[in-house]
Amino acid sequence: MNRFHKKSTLYFLLLATVIMAIVMSISGAPLKTRETPSGIINLEFANTQQKVISILSAWENASTADVDVIAAAKKNTYFDFLFLLYYAFFLYSCCKQLALSLASKKNFSKWLNYFANLALLAGVLDFLENIGMLISLAEIGSDTIAFTTTAISISKWILVVTVLLAIITGLATRILMQKKNS
Repeated sequence: MNRFHKKSTLYFLLLATVIMAIVMSISGAPLKTRETPSGIINLEFANTQQKVISILSAWENASTADVDVIAAAKKNTYFDFLFLLYYAFFLYSCCKQLALSLASKKNFSKWLNYFANLALLAGVLDFLENIGMLISLAEIGSDTIAFTTTAISISKWILVVTVLLAIITGLATRILMQKKNS
């Protein structure tokens, strides 16, 4: 069987994705306040400048002598630039590998290749979302920046969930085919 990537590449991308998710969880912990229970996600979905200001104000109020929460939000966003590379390429590689392993199901394989490209598009959208959030964190945002950042974020999340569902469907199909053949 033709291989898109070695298993070690998939394992590396998975491990790097998990490690970065843990790093971002730790660095993003101060962002979870009573006003922002979802942390950085609250900023992603702040679709007006007033909502952004409210979030920044909550984070300023949550800051202490030891922890600057706005600085933590910036750091968390910078970590996301690395995270998005790992998760986007992991999802891409999963789709490509599944497409090759299900080559006998031509239409399904074709769709998995399509979803692989959507995984990369999600990474690009995440990059743009991060730029929008950094502009907001620098307090030079606007309603347009807030709305655009939110629209990009929603689009990214839709793509990520769609790609994950495609991967789950592909894995289930592969398992069923293996059981049928044995």
